[in-house]
Amino acid sequence: MPDSIIDENLKTDYGRLQKLTQNDGNRATLIQIIKEDGIIAEVLNKFSIDTLNDTDYFISLLFYMGLLTIKGSY
Repeated sequence: MPDSIIDENLKTDYGRLQKLTQNDGNRATLIQIIKEDGIIAEVLNKFSIDTLNDTDYFISLLFYMGLLTIKGSY
């Protein structure tokens, strides 16, 4: 049995998430996701740190961080 079952490299960086939600738009998006138990969005394959204030890019980042999953496709 391993001493720790959590890989420290894969844990969510909550400090980074907190910084990302200092933007009013990102914070509102995160609150919407929590209140509505999800969101309908397109997962974008490519984005940069400069675009994370855009809702679509922020949602994609949450997906790639493992904080959102895909329930289905439309």
